[in-house]
Amino acid sequence: MTDIEVPDSQALMAELRQQQEAVAQLRASIDALVVPSVWYENAPLVILEALSAGIPVIASNVDGISEFVVSGKNGLLFQRGNADDLRRALQQISSDPEFLNRLRDGANWDGSVASHALSVERLYQATTERRERQELPSAVCT
Repeated sequence: MTDIEVPDSQALMAELRQQQEAVAQLRASIDALVVPSVWYENAPLVILEALSAGIPVIASNVDGISEFVVSGKNGLLFQRGNADDLRRALQQISSDPEFLNRLRDGANWDGSVASHALSVERLYQATTERRERQELPSAVCT
């Protein structure tokens, strides 16, 4: 049987703190996070982490993302697979620093149950409204 070396817990914690500091420095240097997903997402952690750090998100307008990113409030949504639409969004934030600052102010997610419940309620409301406009088949809402 081979002996397994167990790392020193203090050294491990020091390494973890260094990594957390490096991530915090990286986050501080980011103007916005771009998430060009082409497929549906299920509450992508990278988006929730960005919003909780006050980083606006520029992302594809797909289910699972559009429930967290509100275009013009905490980020921008662009049409999935449309490079020109993504370019437009990037130009919008790069040419208007005040707009980027407003997106930063709106970029927040506290990760609480109440916050998530509000997101689910908004999703339900949006789905119901789409159904009323007959954009969705009835099976989606039953």
